[in-house]
This record gives sequence, C-alpha cells and structure tokens, in this order.
Amino acid sequence: RLSGKDGIIGKSKALEETLKKVHQVSTSKASVLILGETGTGKELIARAVHRNSSYAKGPFVDINCGAIPETLQESELFGHKKGAFTGATESRPGKLELADGGTLFLDEIAEMSLATQAKLLRFLQEKTFERVGDSQKIQVDTRVICATNKDLNSMIEKGSFREDLYYRIAVFPIEVPALRERVEDLPLLCTHFLKKYKEDIGKEVISVSDEALQILQNYSWPGNIRQLENTVYQSMIVTSYDTIDVDCLPEEIFNSPPDNETINENDPSTSLTSFHDVVKQTLKQSLEHTDGNIPGAAKALGISRSTFYRMLKKYNLN
Repeated sequence: RLSGKDGIIGKSKALEETLKKVHQVSTSKASVLILGETGTGKELIARAVHRNSSYAKGPFVDINCGAIPETLQESELFGHKKGAFTGATESRPGKLELADGGTLFLDEIAEMSLATQAKLLRFLQEKTFERVGDSQKIQVDTRVICATNKDLNSMIEKGSFREDLYYRIAVFPIEVPALRERVEDLPLLCTHFLKKYKEDIGKEVISVSDEALQILQNYSWPGNIRQLENTVYQSMIVTSYDTIDVDCLPEEIFNSPPDNETINENDPSTSLTSFHDVVKQTLKQSLEHTDGNIPGAAKALGISRSTFYRMLKKYNLN
C-alpha cells in the first residue's frame, strides 16, 4: 500500500484523493508541482512520486531553495567550473547533475531568483544545461518535482515568478491537504509519533486519552503535521503516566480560537486567565456540585474516571 510504504500516515478521504493523484502521475515523466501549507508533508509526497516512478532506481536529490542565498542558487543547482567565481577552487557538479537518472525535488520553488528561474526553464525545455562558467552542454535524464506554500499566480502578477516557468513545472499539480482538513487521521498520526519517540523520550507512552484527542481534533493546526509532531513529543515529556491527557497538552492548543471565531478583547470570557487555573477551578466546582463524588464529577465533565483522578493529583486537589 502506497501510504504505508512511503511513510504517509492516514486514511482520510482528503489524503486518499492526494494519493490517487500520486498514483496517476508516477508512471509518467510529467513535471509535478506540489502545493500545500507549511508542515503538510510535501516532501513525503514528492518521495512517493519518485518511488513509484520509472526513476525509482535513481537518486532522490532535494534542494530547499529558501535556504540557499540567491547568489549561490545557480551554482548549487547547475554546478560550476573551477575558477568560475571567487572561491571556486575546483569544478563541482550541481544537484541537477547528481540527480541524473532520478528525481530532483525543488522545495520552496517560490524563493528561487529570477536568474535561476530562467536557466531552469531552459533546462526543462532543452534537457541540457551548462555549469556556471562553462560553455559545455550537459545532458541528463532527471525528473523535476517542485513544491511551494506560496500563491505562484499572485507572484506572477507581481513579476517575481516567471509565468512560462510556472506552466513548465505545473504540468500536474498535486494539492496536499492541511491537517484541519483531515482530522480523522489524527489518531493514526498520534500513534505513529508515540512509537517514533518511544526510545528518544526514554519511557513508554502508549496512548492519547479520548478527551485530549477531542481537543487536538478541535484545534486549527496552523503548523500542520510538523506542529502535531512537536505537540505529541512535548506532551510525552510532560506526562507522568503511559497516556497523554488533557493536562499534558501545551497551552497554545487551548489559546487558539477555532478558524471561524475571532477574539473580542473587550469580552471578559477571553481574558488571559491561564488554562491551568481554569482547569483547577472546573475540577473544584464539579466536586462541589457532586458533594465530592468523583465518579459523578467525572461523568458531569464528560471525562473518564482515570483522567479525573490524574487531574486531581496534578492539581493537588484531595
């Protein structure tokens, strides 16, 4: 199964649509443009296309265009000849050459300079290129996959991205859904991260409580899967049990309003009272209303008895 083999976790309809497109395009040699927010797993999708293509036996070479200064982008991508510029003490192949017979993944393509965009366009048209400072043409059989979290059409209108290059790289666009569009995958993702960091944390945390999972599913996840991974990792460190419960989650998960709501600063209900103060007060009130009956208090709050006991212990409530 594609998702298992390529480390793509989930079975939601939104993800299945994305994987369907991966299957469709993999057997062709078409250029692919992967679109999606930060942290959605665009590189995993690129690797899935590569592994299921005729280029699978070749290398998968990736470049983060946003991490390379504009002055070095051309050399990094196409290589350079000895003496081509100050500091070029020896000839060096670029990533495009190193990816011959395989796939070149250009992440954050929107950060590529216009000069490098022009040279990339020529390669995509002619399938040949020259190293910086050299006139000898080099031919490679390299599939190019690009990714971005930016609106390239808007950049084209502003003149910061070439329209002709866009049509070359976006032969087959693939949208990667945001985590908030596939919340049904959260349990599987959480289980994956619990297993992944078991040895790193040095203790076994085997599950996320239903109550904590509900809160995670109601959160908007602006940082997507990368943010969820960090959240699970942090919660594994915090918990004193074999379960991640509500009280183990970072406060940012509670401080962010749902997508369709805005904070009214004049509304006392949106005061900056600490989440933990609110939890402690809620626990006290539930015990008062049930005359100290813990099963009844837990039921009134809609949480399990074990969760209630753990929270009583955490907040030193007898």
